[in-house]
Amino acid sequence: MQRRTLLALLSGALLLSPAAPPFAGTPEPGDTLPETDIRVPDRKGRETAIDTLLGDNGAAILFIARDCPAALAGKERIAELLRGYQARGIATVVVEVTPRGAAPTDPSSFEALTYLIDEGGRLAVTLGVLQVPEVLVLDGAGRLAYRGAPGVGPSGRDLLGDALEAVAERRAPEIDRTEAVGCPLP
Repeated sequence: MQRRTLLALLSGALLLSPAAPPFAGTPEPGDTLPETDIRVPDRKGRETAIDTLLGDNGAAILFIARDCPAALAGKERIAELLRGYQARGIATVVVEVTPRGAAPTDPSSFEALTYLIDEGGRLAVTLGVLQVPEVLVLDGAGRLAYRGAPGVGPSGRDLLGDALEAVAERRAPEIDRTEAVGCPLP
């Protein structure tokens, strides 16, 4: 009887305790991404390490999932925006997070962008991406300049566009962190 009471008390304490952040090491603006040996395939099956994709002026890494309408909403606008910054020395990468064994979506909207498939979400989890869509924008030194939603903020500002423009101009974006709103990782 005492054992059941103790277990009930411990369970209640766990439910009432404040939630700890899911990943204490989640990179935030100003941080460099954690070193990882995770390699993910591109659409042709070639294995790629994420740390090899930094352009002269930085990189934008967009995480999406095919079963998330929010992650695919506005994909043409986002793809066009990303393509526009390639000429300015910013590497543009789309990472589709897929459940193990699932086929990736048709990547045609993201033509001319590096398109990687993160089966099982190992890379996403390592980088602290918990839901999609989420974008990480890195500056030319590999530091995280912006993390969050790729869309338009409450003030009507294009969050991703502002972050990319700031990085291209080698300055910090005015807004460097927003909450990604969408779907949990598959």
